Amino acid sequence: MKINHPFLLITAFLFSLLLTACGFHLRGLEKIPNNISHINLQTNIPAPYLWPALQEDLRNNGAILLSQDNLSQAQAILLIQSFSNSNQLLSSTGVAEAGLYQITSTVTFVLLNPDQNKNKILLGPITLSAERQYSSNAMQVLSNQSIQTRLSKDMAHDLANQIIHRLATYHE
Repeated sequence: MKINHPFLLITAFLFSLLLTACGFHLRGLEKIPNNISHINLQTNIPAPYLWPALQEDLRNNGAILLSQDNLSQAQAILLIQSFSNSNQLLSSTGVAEAGLYQITSTVTFVLLNPDQNKNKILLGPITLSAERQYSSNAMQVLSNQSIQTRLSKDMAHDLANQIIHRLATYHE
């Protein structure tokens, strides 16, 4: 059976036209708006996995990170107000055996105007969370910590992406 190449090309073209007409597009990097692209990150909260993930994602999405020394050049201050992790047992399988766990990471942030005279909140406060579940049994006690670490890193990247998405939609 011979396949008609023009028919395939027309079909592929019509399919791609249909997808773009409905607003579908692949998610790539989200550009941080120019009016807040020079950002100073601030927090006193320990967030060992979130902090590097957020810095990397901000840089990858067009932000220029400024230190406290260069605060006068900042267009915005991204202040991490709170960060927490919780681990909850959802179900147990039997006598002294663990079952299904849920790990939740939550972050609250606010975007501020760096001008000390204005002290204006540009965005927020916004609270975001990510959660993952994993199962465990008595034979996996030694691997539970590595599972929790891997899931915590994954959730930190998820939260950083959520923060970037919120910043990318900001407009004055």
